[in-house]
Amino acid sequence: MVKNFPDGVRDLTSEDLQLVEETATTIRRLFQSYGYRSVQTPSFESYDLYHFPGAPDRNSMLKCIDASGRVLVLRPDATVPLARMVAMNYPQENSLRFSYQTTIFRKAEAGVGDLSEWHQAGIETFGDATPEVDAEVISIGVEALLALQLNNLHFDLGHAGFLAGLFESLSLQKEQEKELMGYVESKNLPELERAIRTWDLSQEGARALLRLPQLYGQPQAVLKEARSLCLNEQMENAVSNLAQVVENLKDLIDVPLQLDFGFTNRMHYYTGLIFKGYMQNAGTALVSGGRYNDLSTQFGPNRPACGFGLNLSYLSTLLPKAIAQIPEVVRYSKETRKLILQKARVKRQSGSIVITLSEGANSPADQEVVDLRNLKEAIQW
Repeated sequence: MVKNFPDGVRDLTSEDLQLVEETATTIRRLFQSYGYRSVQTPSFESYDLYHFPGAPDRNSMLKCIDASGRVLVLRPDATVPLARMVAMNYPQENSLRFSYQTTIFRKAEAGVGDLSEWHQAGIETFGDATPEVDAEVISIGVEALLALQLNNLHFDLGHAGFLAGLFESLSLQKEQEKELMGYVESKNLPELERAIRTWDLSQEGARALLRLPQLYGQPQAVLKEARSLCLNEQMENAVSNLAQVVENLKDLIDVPLQLDFGFTNRMHYYTGLIFKGYMQNAGTALVSGGRYNDLSTQFGPNRPACGFGLNLSYLSTLLPKAIAQIPEVVRYSKETRKLILQKARVKRQSGSIVITLSEGANSPADQEVVDLRNLKEAIQW
């Protein structure tokens, strides 16, 4: 028995890995068809890279010490390193489209297999803040799931600027905002009401806060009520922007949309549109992303950006098991060895899977090889 196997990780069998790789290939081709170029950032980043307002929770990161004593983290998200990479390597370009497929390391999350390590794919576009780009990013997320033959999808859209504008109008402390955000996200009305009474908020602000957890549903009805709750220009701009995104999506996708002004994203660097994509009976969101117009200023020039991520490790568990290619097995004698090996090489070059074994090989080791490769139904030469 293996002892002390790490929590939050898992082995990938050959069947598991085949599914992940096939999923990754399908997604990569789709991203490339939209002009997104593949890039890769290091597995390690400086711990200090994540020291800014709205950064991912540093308590969830997996840390280590390098040879010089500096604190590093294993890549806890893909967006922050990509924004850093763009600032360092593309300081002059104004319009950029990048895709990635990488490994994320972060404290295990409920709902995604309780893993601390998973494969993720995504896109990020820099330099365009229009609602048309937001709509296209969402539509690519939809296409990615459809390309994997996942059905019964629906997408939830929100806007980080609406809640930020509401908090601004209420002049709240950061700790108060964090507490209220948790109640809104979990739709915990009793605790939300308690906090409002405790802090003696304005009548208009209290009314808007209490409506937020219930402000979801069909776009037109939700947008109408959201407009009636606006207390400042930032909230009005958020509603207007989301309405434009919804309008642009009409020409791009054909999946149910629901607006939810009460949902947030655990990555608090988002400033505008936020969205998640779901499949019926799946335990968690399949795609998650949004707009983060201020993140690039942490590393270089201000460039608005929008993107999303897909958890390939989780997505692959929703797909039917891959059908493995049946290998061909041929045994050779001393006299036929050269000819058989030459023939096997030619067949491999044409795409066949060929395993060659000595004609007299009957050792337990050889039998184990046969069993592991599922060769009972293999084609014999």
